[in-house]
Amino acid sequence: MQKPFRYFPLVVLFLLLAVFACAPAPMLTRPEWRLQGVRIERIDLSGASIGVAVQLTNPNAVGITVQHLSYRFYLHEVEIASGEKTVPFELPGHGSVDILLPVEVRLKQARELAPLLKGPPEEIDYRLEGEATVRAMGMEKRFPIHHAGKK
Repeated sequence: MQKPFRYFPLVVLFLLLAVFACAPAPMLTRPEWRLQGVRIERIDLSGASIGVAVQLTNPNAVGITVQHLSYRFYLHEVEIASGEKTVPFELPGHGSVDILLPVEVRLKQARELAPLLKGPPEEIDYRLEGEATVRAMGMEKRFPIHHAGKK
């Protein structure tokens, strides 16, 4: 006669592994981005170096590590910068951190923007696009970055 619960411990172990391996992925929420400002570092005949200050907020209860960050920054629909941050940094649960994204604006891009920025001061449309790879609870997940507004 066979024992009815012979495989019961294996079934329970398999179910526990499946639950704990898969549960955190859907629970991890995308970090939120907000433009803090732009700092001009250098302007010359070849272009400009600016820093785009962005606040990154973690809506999750657990801390995350941002492993990789790639971005494209647009002003008035003109792409003025793209880059990546490859040095990982920590973001505590329900916390935020300010980061500075380096931006090099070339003369050609400045020429495209010049007509849009002439005249009386007005709001400037901006958009930040990209992707963030975060690590939390032993897993890695990619999130799209999209933030747009007026300054």
